[in-house]
Amino acid sequence: MIDKKEKILVIGPSSSGKSTLIQEWITKGIAKKKEICFAYQYNLIRRYTRRIFHYNLFGNINTSDIEDHKLLKKILTINSLSVYILFTDQKELEDRISKREYTEYDIINKKKEYKREKILKILSECNYIELYKSLIELLDKQEIKYTILDSTESKLKEI
Repeated sequence: MIDKKEKILVIGPSSSGKSTLIQEWITKGIAKKKEICFAYQYNLIRRYTRRIFHYNLFGNINTSDIEDHKLLKKILTINSLSVYILFTDQKELEDRISKREYTEYDIINKKKEYKREKILKILSECNYIELYKSLIELLDKQEIKYTILDSTESKLKEI
């Protein structure tokens, strides 16, 4: 699926399966925990000490400012970046968010409480499909290669 040397951005809304996908890569020996960076950590570490970036699409983005989001813009300047966009049906996503208790436990090995109500509110207020469209338009405009993975079912499907 991925080359062990390529720089990767895994992006999708909260509970879409970003951490699960990355954990699968770790299990298969394709990636190592020390290579992973959560997007919010990007400015705290040297850019090239990590190669896999975990980006929560519901962070501070809405469709009107996706092109102006400074952090995403910085990450998209990395040479030879491959992007994996995780898409989950909105109803399934709501269900996952409702049941979730902790954030990224498998990767950070620390139980951090999940802000379920806040994330559900963001999901209900955003134009979910337009958010994806604007992300794809941005990637196309910058000629960045991407793969869209449907994570609605337990087995990922490329779409």
